Amino acid sequence: MDWMEELEDLEEADEFLDFFSIAYEMDRVAAVRLPLLARFRQNLEKMGIESLKGLSPEMLYYKYKDALIESAAHFAVPGNRPDFSMQSSCGGCSTGCATPNIPDFSDKFDTSTPTV
Repeated sequence: MDWMEELEDLEEADEFLDFFSIAYEMDRVAAVRLPLLARFRQNLEKMGIESLKGLSPEMLYYKYKDALIESAAHFAVPGNRPDFSMQSSCGGCSTGCATPNIPDFSDKFDTSTPTV
């Protein structure tokens, strides 16, 4: 089994990080696991499929690893929070149709850091 086949079996953020031998703090990854994987996917999409064609399996592995390192590093920085803005489920527009009739309560939460 090659690494791409192994990659297809991974589901959790920590599994991806372990697979690519990237150090992480489990508490932090648990808090941002879905946005971390979403950012990883976005990073791969930014590279573009055309730029990945023709690369050796080893070079492709390192491109994927770099995309995941950037994702993990982004969320490892204190204060970097996931972007929970919704896009359409089809990806064709930004109408928010993926979440119809759900009000935005983002301005209702106190996000200040409590003093100790």
